[in-house]
Order: sequence, then structure tokens, then C-alpha cells
Amino acid sequence: MNKYLTDGQVEFFHQNGFLHVKGVFTEQECVEAIESAEKCANGHYTNYLDMHLRSPVVHKILTGKKTCDIADDIFGGARGIPCGTGYFFCKPNNPLEHGSVWHQDNYAPKAKFGAYLNLGMVLDDADASNGSLKIIPKSHLLGDLPCKPKPNFEYNSEGVLVQVAPIGNDCEVPEDLPITQLEYRRGDIICIHAQLVHKADKNQHPTRWRRKIYLDYIKDGEPFWPGWTAKRRLLERYDSPKYKGL
Repeated sequence: MNKYLTDGQVEFFHQNGFLHVKGVFTEQECVEAIESAEKCANGHYTNYLDMHLRSPVVHKILTGKKTCDIADDIFGGARGIPCGTGYFFCKPNNPLEHGSVWHQDNYAPKAKFGAYLNLGMVLDDADASNGSLKIIPKSHLLGDLPCKPKPNFEYNSEGVLVQVAPIGNDCEVPEDLPITQLEYRRGDIICIHAQLVHKADKNQHPTRWRRKIYLDYIKDGEPFWPGWTAKRRLLERYDSPKYKGL
């Protein structure tokens, strides 16, 4: 039984590899997430792969009922276990943000098809002008595509992890499928299949930010690669007897 999504939404996701869910979070919830991440970043606006370990607010969102229920629905009622985040500080012309190349999220966790899920929590309205997601619907049905992986992050001279190249693995782009530019608003969720081919250009807008939290889930009991920089690990979720938050 679905807890959050309708049967039609779940079917659309599995057919197309993505789902746009509008108005999941309130304005206040989004502002709290922004303010908490701002405090943690302290002006260092790279993309953070561990914001849930720095920010109690982001940790609560990752392990909370709304997002876990969406993951459960997409996993067909199996529990979606939170395991990581990526917080993108895409302010206008940010020198520490380089956008992304065409990629599939599964190049990093290397999970079984359909076992890994990325939920993008939208913190700023976005369209082509500030680099919203470009996706190739139905590309997930092709499975893991050939790619050219490269390091996306390095430690700088102060020992801080920073983005040094566009995110992603330069995967093979299917030529027979059309590209769709998404538009979304603060508080929305974009559900992304691990094998969906997608990218986001660097934010070149003179004034508009594009902040987003990517929330990672693995189907309960399925293996995945934790990664050297992302350091994904299984976390207790809101309905676990051991859950204590951050």
C-alpha cells in the first residue's frame, strides 16, 4: 500500500526513470534547511557530500517520514534506507561549483538495478537560466551504460574536500531518446532512478541561486559501494526503534 505517492506516480517513475512531486516541503522547512547548511558551510560554497552529518536539519529530512515514505513507495513497499546526501551550493558563478556532465548516479554506489534512489529536494526555483536538471526519460531502461569515470572532488591545501570537476562519469548518451529540461519550485522533490541519464549545467545566472539536497536511499538488504569521498553508510530512519536523530 502506498503511503505518499499514488499508484500512477509510481508507475510513471518506473516507466520514465524520474518523477516530479510538487509541494512536498513547506517554505519554512526549506528556509530552515538553507540556513542550517549556510551555518555549516560558513561561506565555503563547494558541494558537500556529507551535509547530513554536519546539519541536524538535513539529517532530519534525510531520515524523516516524507522522504522515507516516498522511497518506500518507489521500492514497492520495501524499506528505503537512508545512506547519504549531496548538498549543492549553486550560487551565481560560484568558482567551487562546476555543474555536471551526463551521468547515471549508479556509477558511484554500484547497486543492483532498481535498488538505489536519489531524491532531489528543491530549495530554489530552477529552470534553464540557473541550470535546472536536464534528463533523458526512459534512459534508465538501458541499464548501466559505458562511461569514463574521473575524480570529481579533491582535498585542497587546507584539507577540505572541494569539487574540482563537473560531477558525473561522462556516460554514453543514447542518441534515440529526447532530452527534457525540467523546471521546478522550492519545496518540490525530483525522484531520480539510479540509471537515469541526466546532468545540470553550471549556474550562470547573475543573481539566482540553485540549491538542492540530493537524498540517497538503498532498498533494504541490498549491497552498495560506500565510496571514498561520499562515505555512504546505512542510517537509522524515523520509524526505527533505535532512531535518535543527529
